[in-house]
Amino acid sequence: MNIQEFMKYVLTGITHDGRQTSIDVILNAVQGGEIPNLRIARGYGALVGIDREIRVRGQQMVIWTTPRNEDAVKRNIHLTYEFNNEMGNHEAMIHQIPNLALGQWGIHNTIHVLFPDLYSEKRKSYNMTEEEQGDFYDKGLRPALRELFQDTGLDVPADCDTRMVGHRTEKLVLSRRILLPADQMEDFGDTLRRHLACNGVPWGRRIVFLHEVPGVENRSHHDFDAAEAATALEDFFIKNRLDTSIAKESGDWYVDVGVEVSSVLSRCISWRTDQHHTLTEKVLQIAGHDAQEVTRLSNSKYHRDPTSHLSGASGFRIAPGLRAQGPFEIKFLQAYSVDKQIEPAKGPNKFGRFIFPKHLFNEEGSTYIEDFLQYCVTAATNNFSVARCEVRVPMKHASSAMLELNLNGLSCCLLSFPPGLLWELRTLRTLGCKHLDAAQRIPSRGIDESAILLKAAISWLLNGLHSTPDVGPPSRVLMGAILPRQKRSLVEDENELPFWINLDMEEGSEDERDVIDLERGACRVQTRRQLHREDDDEWVSDAGGNALVPNVPFGLYFLRQIHFEPPIVRFQAKGTKLPDHTLKALFGLRE
Repeated sequence: MNIQEFMKYVLTGITHDGRQTSIDVILNAVQGGEIPNLRIARGYGALVGIDREIRVRGQQMVIWTTPRNEDAVKRNIHLTYEFNNEMGNHEAMIHQIPNLALGQWGIHNTIHVLFPDLYSEKRKSYNMTEEEQGDFYDKGLRPALRELFQDTGLDVPADCDTRMVGHRTEKLVLSRRILLPADQMEDFGDTLRRHLACNGVPWGRRIVFLHEVPGVENRSHHDFDAAEAATALEDFFIKNRLDTSIAKESGDWYVDVGVEVSSVLSRCISWRTDQHHTLTEKVLQIAGHDAQEVTRLSNSKYHRDPTSHLSGASGFRIAPGLRAQGPFEIKFLQAYSVDKQIEPAKGPNKFGRFIFPKHLFNEEGSTYIEDFLQYCVTAATNNFSVARCEVRVPMKHASSAMLELNLNGLSCCLLSFPPGLLWELRTLRTLGCKHLDAAQRIPSRGIDESAILLKAAISWLLNGLHSTPDVGPPSRVLMGAILPRQKRSLVEDENELPFWINLDMEEGSEDERDVIDLERGACRVQTRRQLHREDDDEWVSDAGGNALVPNVPFGLYFLRQIHFEPPIVRFQAKGTKLPDHTLKALFGLRE
């Protein structure tokens, strides 16, 4: 097998004699004889609490007088908060309420201030204006701290301007961090609200504090026993300087409860895509038909996370909502596999390692691929993975949720791969991307649009090898151009789709905007959130049509046919031009 045949095989699934490769992960389904070699454990992970007061006890807290905007709660934490203000009664997502990072206790635990009075139907954002931040400091935080500390020589900037000058010049470092003693914690909230009200800041009257303990792996593991679960929960709170008795009586508190399945033989354990509904039924304790409904691709609250490009092996995330949350009032469910040895990338909304297509036009791209390849080779010899399932529940259910799960019941939802097999797959596909990228670096003439599209495909494949493949709006348009395509009427199983596309629309319907049409030179995608009329910032591209849809019929995310003939390696050029705004988004360029 030469290099061209190797690239074609690992990236498109086409063998040297023209046969199509298909992968069936069900052959790796866990069988009864393997159950004795599996282990299952229960534990607690993250914790979130909303209260009028700071409930940390017996430990001082670090106050940030210059909170960073990036530390605000701006990502969806799958929780809502009910409150009323002058605009009426609301139940808002936490990340859509204006908020600031106030400080931390312990090593990683944080306190945020939520401002419900700033929320409205027209203002659903975490962001605080500079004027609001200034008023909060000048008219609330600073006088409250001075009162609590009285005449102790507290080193606090005189006003917001001084505080920001200190932040910018980094000369007043001490002024950015103030230690609030443990014995002052209980009075802090009321004191802060009183000063804000007295100094004419009406939106400070209803502030509440968000306590957040991040999830930590291998924390508080215990047996599936009610008494042990209750004891472990108590210990979990105590270790984080919180009191379960207070949390039960005051505020809204939520705990992440997790179950982990591992192999004593160091095999790689993953979740089966075709059994997501079964796992959901068992965890949420809801009827089978309800579990089927919430795990359909058309449900905008359900997201799949394929493992190593395998469509049949994937984790998932669900926000079940009131109708499907079950007796434990589960707010969020996620199932995933863990072999997180690669450090997270530094960048917005990126998990695992990440590379933009633009990096593949210079040495940065080749260096990245080589480093990732060496990591995959190393991991294939000494790495294995475990399957995890986590739920976010109100504290009152934390010691009982998922307590009845067992290996016999979960085995039908699991896949088991030999040690290193999935990393070998990642290694082969990364090596294919490396050779493909190298082949594109020596063109005999300028790079055409089809070759640029192939650069974007390489980047998309690499980013999805260790993290879940990107299925955001620009990537959906990209997938319509780089994946095999099939007439919509011939796609019989929605599990063959890389994202939801309505297969039931009648020909000629005016609503056929969900279908990829690259023969006409562009794409249009109707997203699930648009279909459900939800607020979202997703956009669609500029053309319509109903000819072809992207699909994944062979068990692995293969690319469509690649041409290796001169002048440059590229996709087959058949109307595969992408809209300019899609290319800018994919290449990390600003409009």
